[in-house]
Amino acid sequence: METAAEHCLAALIDSVGSGGPIFRREAIGAIAKLSENGTSAVLRFCVTWLNEHGANSTPVIQRCGVVCAMATIVGGVGDEELSTREAIALLQCGIREMTVNSDLTSELSQEALRLVVGLCVMFPAEGCRELLSSLGDNTLPHFYVLLAISHLAEKVPERILPYVKEFLTRLLPPLGNARQDNHRMLLSRACGSLAEALLKMRFDARSPLEEYNDLMYSTLNFFLGDYSRSNERRVRTLVVYALGCVFGVCGDEKRMELAGKVAPLVIYGVRREKGHDVLFPLRGLAGFFSYVTDGVRSSLRPFVEGTLQAIMQTLEHLGAEDVETKEEIFAVIMAISDSFVSEVLAYLSVFLEAKKELHLRCAAVYILRMLVLQSRNQKLFLQPFVNDIVATVKLALGSHEDSMVRRAVVECILTICSSEADFASAVGYSDMLSYLIRCASLHDEVDEGLIAVRDISRNGLMLVASSKGALDSQLWPFIFEHMREYPAKPFLLCAFSSICNVITQLASRISHNSSCFYVDFSRQVNVPSPGMLVSVFLSQSMLIGFYRVEELLTILEAALSVAPLIDDPYAQSVEEGGGAAMPITELWSTFIPSLQQLLTAEPAREVWEVEVERLVDKTMKVKQSEEWAMHLTTECLSLLQAYQQDARMFRSALIIVGIGCSRTASRDLIASAVETAVNASNHDDPEHVIGLAKCLGYVAKKHVDTTLETLCRLAKGAEKRGFFHSRDKTKRVFVEGSRSVAAVGFGYACKCMEIAALPSRLDTVVFPSLLTLLREGHTSQCQISLFEGCRLVGTGIARLDSYFFKCRDEFILSFVRFMQMTSKKKTKEETHPTAFAALESIVSCTLLPPLGDNGTAALIEFVKISVTECHMVNAEKDVNVTNLFVQILRHRDCRYAMRMLEELAPLTVLENDGARCLAVKLVVTVLAACRASRESGADGAAEQPHTLASMGYILGRLVPRMMDRCPSVRMEAANGIVSGIQTARLFMENPQPMEEEVTEEILKLGKRAHAFVDDGTLSSEKEAVSVVKSMCTILAQQLQQREDTTALIKALLFNSIFDTQKYAATGACITMHGLIRGCGGVLDASDVREVFDGLIAALQRDNLPEQVRSGVQTSIRNLTRHHVAPCFVALLRSQLPHSEAVINSFGATANDTTLGELLVQHILDFVLNSPTTIAAAPTAKKPSDLQVVSPIVLSAVCAVGWVAQTDRGASVCRNHRASLYMAIVLHLSVCHRMNDHDAVVMSGTALKHVTCGTVDDVTVVRFDRYGWKNFFEKQKYLLAIAEAVRYWCREGLGDSNEMDRGKAADADGRFPMEPAEPTQLTHELAKFMLPYCSHVSPTHRKAAACVCSELIAYALGDEELVRSLVTALLSMTGCDEEAETRETIIGGMANILVHPYASVHGFVPPILSATLACMEQQHTSLAAKSMDIVALFAEVLEDKSFINGSFVTIATKLRSFFEHDDAQLRAKSFDCLRRFYSLAHRGILERASVNQNVFPYVIPLLIHLGEHDMTVSTAAKAALHECLTFISVFQHEAGEQIVRMLSKPHMHTDRETDIDDIYDDVASTWVSHFHGMTREYVLQAVTFTRSPNEALRQSAARILGAFIRCIPRMDLSRCGVEQVSASLVELVGTGEKSEIVRVAAARAIGCFASI
Repeated sequence: METAAEHCLAALIDSVGSGGPIFRREAIGAIAKLSENGTSAVLRFCVTWLNEHGANSTPVIQRCGVVCAMATIVGGVGDEELSTREAIALLQCGIREMTVNSDLTSELSQEALRLVVGLCVMFPAEGCRELLSSLGDNTLPHFYVLLAISHLAEKVPERILPYVKEFLTRLLPPLGNARQDNHRMLLSRACGSLAEALLKMRFDARSPLEEYNDLMYSTLNFFLGDYSRSNERRVRTLVVYALGCVFGVCGDEKRMELAGKVAPLVIYGVRREKGHDVLFPLRGLAGFFSYVTDGVRSSLRPFVEGTLQAIMQTLEHLGAEDVETKEEIFAVIMAISDSFVSEVLAYLSVFLEAKKELHLRCAAVYILRMLVLQSRNQKLFLQPFVNDIVATVKLALGSHEDSMVRRAVVECILTICSSEADFASAVGYSDMLSYLIRCASLHDEVDEGLIAVRDISRNGLMLVASSKGALDSQLWPFIFEHMREYPAKPFLLCAFSSICNVITQLASRISHNSSCFYVDFSRQVNVPSPGMLVSVFLSQSMLIGFYRVEELLTILEAALSVAPLIDDPYAQSVEEGGGAAMPITELWSTFIPSLQQLLTAEPAREVWEVEVERLVDKTMKVKQSEEWAMHLTTECLSLLQAYQQDARMFRSALIIVGIGCSRTASRDLIASAVETAVNASNHDDPEHVIGLAKCLGYVAKKHVDTTLETLCRLAKGAEKRGFFHSRDKTKRVFVEGSRSVAAVGFGYACKCMEIAALPSRLDTVVFPSLLTLLREGHTSQCQISLFEGCRLVGTGIARLDSYFFKCRDEFILSFVRFMQMTSKKKTKEETHPTAFAALESIVSCTLLPPLGDNGTAALIEFVKISVTECHMVNAEKDVNVTNLFVQILRHRDCRYAMRMLEELAPLTVLENDGARCLAVKLVVTVLAACRASRESGADGAAEQPHTLASMGYILGRLVPRMMDRCPSVRMEAANGIVSGIQTARLFMENPQPMEEEVTEEILKLGKRAHAFVDDGTLSSEKEAVSVVKSMCTILAQQLQQREDTTALIKALLFNSIFDTQKYAATGACITMHGLIRGCGGVLDASDVREVFDGLIAALQRDNLPEQVRSGVQTSIRNLTRHHVAPCFVALLRSQLPHSEAVINSFGATANDTTLGELLVQHILDFVLNSPTTIAAAPTAKKPSDLQVVSPIVLSAVCAVGWVAQTDRGASVCRNHRASLYMAIVLHLSVCHRMNDHDAVVMSGTALKHVTCGTVDDVTVVRFDRYGWKNFFEKQKYLLAIAEAVRYWCREGLGDSNEMDRGKAADADGRFPMEPAEPTQLTHELAKFMLPYCSHVSPTHRKAAACVCSELIAYALGDEELVRSLVTALLSMTGCDEEAETRETIIGGMANILVHPYASVHGFVPPILSATLACMEQQHTSLAAKSMDIVALFAEVLEDKSFINGSFVTIATKLRSFFEHDDAQLRAKSFDCLRRFYSLAHRGILERASVNQNVFPYVIPLLIHLGEHDMTVSTAAKAALHECLTFISVFQHEAGEQIVRMLSKPHMHTDRETDIDDIYDDVASTWVSHFHGMTREYVLQAVTFTRSPNEALRQSAARILGAFIRCIPRMDLSRCGVEQVSASLVELVGTGEKSEIVRVAAARAIGCFASI
């Protein structure tokens, strides 16, 4: 046995150098594991092997593996497990392997180094002596010896401390002889590591370090001399490291002497290295500044600044990944700050002032925070530097760009505030509090980083506010000043509100008599009171600059109510408080314009100016003083120049000037005022234009000619003064803005001047000037002004009793052309309402003379454009346009009305609410005008209205608007319907007026529609439907002409039901549906075809709402009732695939019982009596004799699927379901044979829906759950047909196990139902399909075999029917039949074997013999099916004699499939064996026949647990479970242990398998209870080590390892340990190509540890 273990160990060592890294790791682990019970023996074996095999005779990687194993063993044992002698031997071996070459990248040397360092840690004395012995007196030491010394000093400095002096003594002589860079590098690292170890252990040493002074001084001098030769980076970094650490160990005298030499070198070494290379220089720098005494401090102080510069320069070039380097930098700075705090603070101050990079500033602030946080005694250590620290922090307070810097600053401030040192007294402490306030005031729209900063700042602010003395001396005054500094900033004020609330709450608890320490108001401190603080906050909020016009009017009323000295406006009174009151003149000239500047919207300014005029007029009437008016006018004129910077104030002042001029008769003042106003105004500013125009309008009240003269001059283009005022009269700049002033000014002048002077001024001055402006005005400002001016002129004309407007047509044409130019220039929509008001004012101001043809046509076109351009419901614009249209019709006696109806009706469906509303209003207006004209007989021989059919079209357009989304449109639509019906009845051959009750009913419906609110509830939908149905009833009763009804139906169908609005389209559809149902019979043939095609086309729209779609479907059914033949033919011959519209049409037709019956009978006749395939149309790529599925038959099959999805259609299909099922099955088989996938999908879908519609409680979801979706797959459609037959032949189907007798049986693949009389449907299916068993087509025979095989299970109660089915199926089992068909027959014939009825008639032997014969076939699916049937026989047959006698044959055949190439067959064989074992341990099969076929199968089953295919491994696991269960039942001595093993969770098939645990349990059980079988099992597993399958070889190795662990040592030889070891050695060797097998073999060899 020992020999076997040694062979395995030798094999591992021989193979450890080959293979991949995983195998090497496992082999090394196995070697280490072999040492568990014999560490010394294994280590000796390894040392012996290394000694016997020279370095030149073995591969390096193999020696590396052995040394790695030794290092692993040493790393896992304690020093008590190895003797000193063994340790010395291992050290010597390790040092020898370590020094075998000088390659610093050698893996062998690195593993040997790990071995040596591990031994030195456990045996420091022996290890150090061996290392010292490796160091010659004057010879250069080996590289790895130096590395061992360095690692030992860095890892365990306390253990190497006694040998430091001796090491340095030995290392000093070779320093001078080293020439190679590697030697100098490693010597420097070794010396530096030894010196750093002394520095780390300085406080633990009992004696000072004076004994090292001379030695370190000599070493330091050498490195000082050697530094000049250190050009290589890897050398110079370690020389700097050694310089710094050795310098730290030297005595104070030596350090003062050499500081000037060493410091520059160390600093320069740090400065020139980058990234990770600076680590060793930084460690040297930390050693350089270690333990600085008072005597040395003065010598090192000059170098602190340079050191910090070098460190921060290094930090500047580091990346985010250099975390270790950054930590070392911070450690160095902390070491420096222990002795040089002021120098560090001074440098950080300079650094923060100079550097703008965010990460550098963040690092500097972090250093400050660490300096405060890590001080050992903060109060004693930091107190002298509090001012410097705070001053340094202040330099970082300006960093507002980055959340990272802000957070660092805030955390530093909070650390300072919570420090034990008194920072509150430091200068600048308030600035830090200010920074906290700023960060706490951040709004919610910042990013997440700043939100975190804000939360930290607010928490810190509350902390500071609760500290004694901080609130009254710093925090509160700062908040007060901050709000003064940032006035009228809404977001700042909003952010500060929370802070002010906090401060106010704190202040509310303050009492002058209490000892509250927050704020002491009795002291003379510059601290505002809480009331003042809140007042300041509110006053700043008032400066935001937004008021409502109501608030401003209130302010104006208040100002006027307290206006002082009404009787003497020039006096200055003194109030009781000592303040002078404001004179009313100053109030008018300054205060009112100042308030008006806050108004931004024009309507608000109009209201304001009207109120100002009223109040001013009131004030002037009270004063009765023209002198005061002149004074006010003069005062405002003097302020115009000052108000030019604010247009709204300027406008207000101009109006006040105009009001004042209207109250004085001084011509000189008027002329001067007008000239000043014109010159001071900016004519390009709209505010100035309105103000100047109103001013001139007020002047025209008393001075008409002066005003008109000024306006005419402006209409020609006045000079622009205002901002560019010039005294040189020759330099005049003409602008368009003055034309705008003139246009509006003429309007205000006509509105304000005396009536007597108006007619003459209109003809001679106003209209010629306006016509000129219409021709020459081009700017948008001029256009707007012209609209307003023309409107005001028309208003002025309307004041006259009679006026003959001679130039009206010319003026209108000019205006319309002007508007057309405006449209081309895309003028803003806001100009249009004023334009319509202007035209309406011009047209309606007088009827003399009437409008001409050209003017009328231009106005009508203009009205149409106005409708299409409308966006929102604008009451003002609608009134203006409607009034304009009424005036047009009034002038022309409605002769253009009917043409306008045709053009306006399509505009009622525009997208914009305003456009629809305006269009409906215009339609209502036209209808009312036509009706009034007809009643009065005014049309006479003029234009006759359209026919009645056109009126139906108009009504069809108005009906959807009853349910428009805009309430205004709904009411107008009701009015339009009333007008439309009245007009239609009025223009009949025998005119009949509409009853008043009907009119009132329609208007009530309109009110209900107007009040309708779409809240998405059922009640709102019911209300909408009720309104529409009532309207439909009224229309059907009131429209009595066929042409009228037909036109209305067509209008609804082709236009209204496609409305984009939900309720509008629904209302139109309900109306159309009602009219077709009640009046559809009146349609003639051509109208029927047109309407039916329109309904189908409507259903084809994708975006049709569901309610509309449902209504259209119902309309199709109702239309089909009236006209059956043409509708039915069109549906059945629809193009494939059927569109959604056709499908819905079939459903709507089937919902009628009579129509559904006719449709199903026609479909059956078509499918059964028509050829299923036809010749394809010849093409260039396809021959002419190619057959395809008949599209007409396929369409009929699809149609029955659509019919069956309706409730009434399903009832009709139930009466013909047997014929429908089988017809579709045969057609489906043909489609599969033709490889027409589209046809397969259509037929399968039809069969699915027919089944779901004709079988109780079967849904599509349940249909798919049983795999019936396999209809669409050629390989599985027979299975789907079989599933369908099962459900067709059952009754009482449901979703529970109680209702569904076959549900549980289906799940197990069994059919244990009692024989019963077959149902009527079963007889019908068999009668239909039996003739097809002998059909000439193999496709039909296959389908018949599938159906008849399933029918057997439901015909057992009818002997004659069963015999017919069996006979037909047996006739199809010949060798010439397809394998798939035979497989189907075998599966179906098994249905008869589940009942004793089969045995009586002798069906078992032939069927079972045929099934066993199929197991020998090469057809995979057929063999798998045969296995299932054989297992089923064993389970359900009551007479087991045939199975018991054939079990050996069955098991042998199953065993032959264990290593089959097909994974499915392997899994099936395991599953079949599992089922037999299950029957056996339950006692159903005889134990004697099964017992001899149990134990030989244990190892094969265990082996196959490791298969890569999860299906196979799971099946093997299940079979193993049943096999072991059988053994536990009949092997009582091992039963308890097997039961415990089987109870583990991983033994269940639904859990992940722990193969190694199973192998251990089986091995333990067999070794404990089946001694005689152990050798047989072991040798059986050995045979699998030669399997071609790598998974099986791997499992064999794992099983052997499990048995080796369990077999006692004394029994190993009896159990074939030699064969096992030989097999494992073969598997672990280089001859094995599989890595996973070698890994498993290596693990198994590790189990020999017990030997």
